[in-house]
Amino acid sequence: MKASDKQQVIERWKEVFANSSVLVLASYTGLTANALNTLPKQAREAGVDFHVVKNNLVRIALKGSINEFLGDSLKGPVAIATCAHDQIAPAKLLVKAAKDNKALEILGGAIDGQRLDANGVVTLSKMPSKDELRAQFLGLLNAVPGGFVRLLAAVPGGFLNVLDARRRALEEEGKAA
Repeated sequence: MKASDKQQVIERWKEVFANSSVLVLASYTGLTANALNTLPKQAREAGVDFHVVKNNLVRIALKGSINEFLGDSLKGPVAIATCAHDQIAPAKLLVKAAKDNKALEILGGAIDGQRLDANGVVTLSKMPSKDELRAQFLGLLNAVPGGFVRLLAAVPGGFLNVLDARRRALEEEGKAA
């Protein structure tokens, strides 16, 4: 690879790292070619950028960034998953892929400049995504007025039940007399 091409790759990675709030690294040693080829497709469907990387070029791109510590994890065949808009999606993608393919090993990652070990990535993958959180929040917002309306409807309904019970009691007294 020419020096100018290497510089372009480094600049592209610097841009990716600047625009991504989460990075997840995985070693794909022992992964079959077929399994490795399906990962980018699954990543695109999930809105995640997935790349097999050249470690030296990525180390250079990481220098001076808030994620510079990830350079230590770049040993052997490494792939990086990133996402600009969803912090959970890369972790979910690679953790699921690691469960399906035992050869794929989560090395760690970073979220907003904070180091994550492999267990941290697994924990991150178990968190609800932005869309799931939004749905839960909207459900909560909808539940409050719904409960209030049910409470308002219960008061006249209860009053009607009391009146109906009194009417039946008076009818039974009238029949008994």
